[in-house]
Amino acid sequence: MQMDFLVELFRLCKASNIHTAIDTSAFYNNHDEKLLKKLISLTDLFIVDIKAAHEALHKKMTSRQLGEVFDFLNILETEKKPYWLRYVLVPGLNDSKKDIHALKKILAGLVCCEKFEFLPYHTLGRHKWECMKLRYALQKTVPAGPQHLKRAQAILNK
Repeated sequence: MQMDFLVELFRLCKASNIHTAIDTSAFYNNHDEKLLKKLISLTDLFIVDIKAAHEALHKKMTSRQLGEVFDFLNILETEKKPYWLRYVLVPGLNDSKKDIHALKKILAGLVCCEKFEFLPYHTLGRHKWECMKLRYALQKTVPAGPQHLKRAQAILNK
């Protein structure tokens, strides 16, 4: 949604030898491939969050198709752009053995992914939903603690 601005900002950063990075959920306006390719060429690192490794759950969590994330990762792979991948670990929602095994299959095919990490779910943004008088869908979900991260990492490493 901010590609025009980022292209100009990153062009100026590159002119001053400043490292550029984008933290993204990988959803982009795919109607302007030329602009996207320009932005990718000006970006040194992408940090990409993935919310779920199964289509139905990803759609439920984000209202977007998981394929959109794969499309973006495929572009980064084709362009040989380095990126980090983070999996937002939400206890009781996307941390089952089935979920982590599906994640492992995704990670196995990635070449340009330099780093993977679990990003633990937290409730720091809950107050924003309350201020906007919106229902917080994860009201009863506990934050991901060390035990959740350790379990998920153990499953992933098998």
